[in-house]
This record gives sequence, structure tokens and C-alpha cells, in this order.
Amino acid sequence: MRKENLRFNAELQFETVKLENVPCEIFFPKTQNEKIILEAQFNRNECVLSEISFVFSLKASFSNGQNRLVEISVGKVYTLSIETSYLPTNQDISILKAEPVDLKIQEFNQDSEDNKAQKSFYFWLTQSIQLAPFNSSKRDYYGNVSVKNYTKKEFEIVEGLKFSFIDYYFHDNDPKRKNKWASEPVLAAQFLGITEHELGENIFPEIVMFLNLVSFSERRRVVCYGYTGYLNHKNINFYRGDVTIPEENFDHSHNQCLINSMDFEKFMLKALETSKNCIFKKHLFAAIGKAIDSEYLILDSEYLSYYSALENLVNGYRDTCNFHYILELDDYKEFSKDLKSFIKKHNLFKDNNESKELRRKNRELIYKKIPELNRISFGTVFDLFCESYQIDLSDLWSLGGGNNHTSLTDIRNRLIHGGRFERAEYDAVICANNHLKWTLERCILRVLDWDIEQSNVRPLFLTHHAEYNAWKEKSSLLTSRFS
Repeated sequence: MRKENLRFNAELQFETVKLENVPCEIFFPKTQNEKIILEAQFNRNECVLSEISFVFSLKASFSNGQNRLVEISVGKVYTLSIETSYLPTNQDISILKAEPVDLKIQEFNQDSEDNKAQKSFYFWLTQSIQLAPFNSSKRDYYGNVSVKNYTKKEFEIVEGLKFSFIDYYFHDNDPKRKNKWASEPVLAAQFLGITEHELGENIFPEIVMFLNLVSFSERRRVVCYGYTGYLNHKNINFYRGDVTIPEENFDHSHNQCLINSMDFEKFMLKALETSKNCIFKKHLFAAIGKAIDSEYLILDSEYLSYYSALENLVNGYRDTCNFHYILELDDYKEFSKDLKSFIKKHNLFKDNNESKELRRKNRELIYKKIPELNRISFGTVFDLFCESYQIDLSDLWSLGGGNNHTSLTDIRNRLIHGGRFERAEYDAVICANNHLKWTLERCILRVLDWDIEQSNVRPLFLTHHAEYNAWKEKSSLLTSRFS
């Protein structure tokens, strides 16, 4: 969505003051991972700087060079900075720099004869080797570039609304040259046709859910950062400012994906259907989000993010099956009362003349731990979860531990409680992090009702990974730290 900078006069609505006819300029990004910036200019005598709030709104209406009505609206704009220039004419000019969220620009074509029912939309996406069509390009004798598509993927993201995923090419028109050169392709979800569905920002939640599944299968975040739409005699450009755009990475290959390209379409159809019907859908997508957002985190944060994602899945299963408490509340109150009576009479806690105060304090410490006894442990629910979804993790570094090695949970506890690792131990933590990631991916795949053997976390595939075979040796480096 490459655009020239846009200048106009707008109305700015702050918390306590409204400014009208404020000269503004929108600076559009040159690359997809840059933010849109808004600059507004006003005199100090028009507004006291203290009245400018951190969050404000903007709207504008004007005619462009083609005498077409243009409307601009932003419900939320974040102030970044304010700079004031003091001029010799006793006029102080302030420049407000801000970042708009969900910028919408509508251009009305009054002379258009387009059918109102006909809709044309391009939802702009970041890189995805799984969604991008396979194509080839060639350059002719005059330097013109032509692109031929061989495959095109289509998915019904919303019921009754099918999108085609295409590479959209922007061309630079250079009047000094007779030919056109194709630029880098931009991935887009395209809809052309007639539908009763309302397109635009209304279907972002469905697109986000779809792209989260794509991101999980690709092990790389894929996001929608805006759209261009044509309908009802108007052109619409919408720019999302509430989403972080991942950096471009042209080195990401099919070998790094979780799902092979030959199984991708089948996986997406299965995953879409299963996830929409999942009883703990919010927990599932919270886990998927953490699985795909850990790419640029440091090791400690990445590890805790994966573990937190596992907890999301287990908590969703726990809620569904009501695996929270062992005894009902009234029964546990009775048990707790009897247990406290037992503790008070025990030889190690009952009062004596020599250490009466110390034993009283120890009893209080034990009493505070009693409520935890009634809660079913995470490890127990995780085992039930794996049994329910038929998840085999016997070949991976165990989550719950064993007699001869440190568990993935032990490492998590050490991190979460502020423990540190010596330099020599970090090889073991890196290895554990990989096993935790594979554990998480297998769990999510099974919740999505996908066969582990049709993924790149199957045992046969992982045997070629050095960390897969070295976990027992690596875990021995940590055992003494938890003994």
C-alpha cells in the first residue's frame, strides 16, 4: 500500500479542547514494518500545550486534485512528541508528532457506474511462504517483467466468503522510460465478487484467527496490516496501527515450517474447522499466539512464554473437565478443620513450655499451605490432558521430571523465581527450550486434531536434530542444581 504523503486540514479532538482547520500531514511508510506518522501544526495561541492529551481523535473532509471528496477518520491517535519553534514575529509554532491507530481514508467517486453489489478487496499481508502462490518471472528484450502464476491458494475464512491469496505487484511509472519494472511482490488476500457480507475491518477477527493458524504452521508470524477496498462508489484505504509488523525474513524456508507444504491446505481446512468448534478456543489461540510470538525473545523469556502457552492449553482443558478441586467446598472446610486439629496435636507442632511461640508460628505457616492441598496439580491435569488427546511425549525431555534428571518444570520454576544459570548450564537450557517448544507444538497439533506424524515434530524428523538426541546428557548438567 505505497502512498505519497497526504496534506490536509483536520479537526483534532482532545479531552478538553477541539482544534479546527489544523494543517496536518500523514507520512506513509516506505516499508511494511514501519509505522504511519501524523504531524499537526498549530499556533501556541490556539491551544495551551497542557491541554493536549496523550490520546486524541482526528477527522477531515476535503476535495483532492480530481475534485473527489476525501474523508479521513482516526478514532485513536497517540501523541509521540511536541516541538515548539519561537519565531521573530511573536508567533510560536508547535509541531505535534503522533501515531494514528486504524487510519481510514475514503475517496468518493460520484461518477462511478460500478454495481453496488460488486465488491473488490485486497487485505495486505506480511510474508508467508505457505500462502504465497508459486510463480515464475521473466524479463523480455525491452526490460519488461512478466509473472506467471502456477498455483493459487483459496480459503473460506468466513462462511460463504472465499479469499484468494495472490502476489500483488506494484509498478513504478517512470515517464523517462517506456517500460515498467515489477517491484517486490506484496502478499494479499483478494476478494472480487458479490456478497452480502460486510467487508473491511469487520472481519479482522476472523482474518487474525486464520493467520494465527498459518503462522503456527509456518513458525513465523503472518499478520494483516490493512486493506484496500472498492465498493459503493468509493475507494477505501485502511491502515492498522494496533499490530506489530514482523521484520522481513527472506531466508525463512519450507524446512523451517511445522507443516510441510504438501499438507498445508489440508491442515488449514482441518485446523479452521476444529479451532472454531474448540470448547476452550480462547485458551487455544492464547497458546498459539505465545508459540508464534517468541521468535525475537531472549532465551529466558522464550522459555517462560512456551511454558505459559502450555499452561493456557491445560487450563482450558481443566475448565472444560472441571479439574480444579478434589473436594467440594463444604467437604474441604470440614477436612481443613480436622487437619488443623491434627496438626495442633502433633508432637512437632503442639505447644510446650520450651518453644511455645516457635511452634505456634510453625503451625501458622503450615495452615497457610492447607488450601493448596485441595487443588489438582498442574502435572496431574497435564497427564490427563495428554491421555485425552493421545499425545505421546515419551521421546522428549519430560515436563514433570523423573528420578534421574531435572524436568522442564524444574527449569521453569528456577526461572520464574529469579534463579540464574551459570554459563556452563546454558547449553542445557537451550536444549530444554527446544524440547519445550516441540512439546507445546505437539499439544497444539493434537488439540487441532492433527496427526503428529504429518508434521515436523514427529520423532523420525526430530532424530536429525542434534538437541533431540542430547537431552539426557544435557540434563545431567542441571541435576545437581535442583538436588
